[in-house]
Amino acid sequence: MAGVPHHLLGHLQPGDNYHVHRFRAEAFRIIESLHARNKVPVVVGGTHYYVESILWKNLVGNSDASDSTADGQAPRKRPHRDQYVIAGRTFANLDDLEKLGTEELREILKEIDPASWELLQDRRKIRRSIEVFGQTGRRHSDILEEQRQAAGSVHGGALRYPKALVFWMQCDKDTLNARLARRVDAMLAQGLLEEVEAFHQQVNLKRGEQQSQDFEHSLFQSIGFKEMLPYAALSAEERASEAGKKALEQGLLLLKQRNMRYARKQEAWIRNRLLVHGRDVPPVWPLDGSDPSRWDELVAAPAAAVVEARLRGEDPDEAVIRAVPKEGTALPAKERHATYRCELCQRDLMGLQQYNIHLGTKKHRAAAAKLKKAQSELAAVLDAAVQRGDGEAGDGHGLGHGHGDEGERGGAEEDVVPRESEASPEGVRTTA
Repeated sequence: MAGVPHHLLGHLQPGDNYHVHRFRAEAFRIIESLHARNKVPVVVGGTHYYVESILWKNLVGNSDASDSTADGQAPRKRPHRDQYVIAGRTFANLDDLEKLGTEELREILKEIDPASWELLQDRRKIRRSIEVFGQTGRRHSDILEEQRQAAGSVHGGALRYPKALVFWMQCDKDTLNARLARRVDAMLAQGLLEEVEAFHQQVNLKRGEQQSQDFEHSLFQSIGFKEMLPYAALSAEERASEAGKKALEQGLLLLKQRNMRYARKQEAWIRNRLLVHGRDVPPVWPLDGSDPSRWDELVAAPAAAVVEARLRGEDPDEAVIRAVPKEGTALPAKERHATYRCELCQRDLMGLQQYNIHLGTKKHRAAAAKLKKAQSELAAVLDAAVQRGDGEAGDGHGLGHGHGDEGERGGAEEDVVPRESEASPEGVRTTA
């Protein structure tokens, strides 16, 4: 690859259960080796959660056979345990937690770590907190709070590499969406269906699962497999049918939509985790990747200028590039994890940030405008009835009188469609 050594590529088999702790341990070994040879590691990706595990000291425990030291720099073997006793239950292996239903897991978490139980809804996060308790004998919430106190940040964990740099490859929205759509078409032309089908045959059919719905492990976590499996699992005859063609069309549409949604999620992560006050964060340098024909000018040259300047212990020339300014304040765990309910759209949003984003979406604004229009039309009907004095407004059928109705309408509108600046745990219904 252009003469640059690449690591952690091609070292896994289909069906391998790969997770952030294993990635972190493998990445640390490579980073330490490169530092020992006076080389600069470049981490490229991808899944920001994995990158975050390297930048900050904020992971707890390990679900693999090895763990890292307190500073996360060197892997070590964890003592073998014959069994785990958690909330009065005995487990031969922490993987056995996967066999339990979500409500069972929540009940265990409620008993061993009430603070985490109040915050977490996601099954994988619930299981993770239970695993931490099983591995350490301590509440996950207590360990995270210690990290937050030590780092002085609501996100917890001090910055592991103080001289780290982050480059943010940016692109205007329309260009990015078009590029993502073309990427899906290219993936299809390059054998996406054959790859999904081969993986389905190699892994799932061995387990006797004609159409696996387990998308939380191995490569099935990747965008592409779960969207295309319904079509890839069909026979040649079924694919040629109208239903098969529709399945292909639907799969490609879902794949494009989820790629675009994931891109938005990645940008939100950068803004919420990197461009915030109240957290020890590395500088973030923007690079414009909208026009590939100007790559050297807009990407390569500015990036090289930053790296060369920082290696000299200097800041790069602001005439060439400026770091992205911080935008907000890091949100505490309660506001990041609480569930906010939009009654108007009948949707549950995880965290205050996502709730506020939802308030600005076209769908919510359209629903709010529709509600406001309906309320205005109802008000006009009521006002006309009162002015006619035909008794319709006071006939006991719930229409009410002018002053009372006005207060009713005002309260309903403000409650159902809160302004973004007013969105808070007190202003909307939340669940832990």
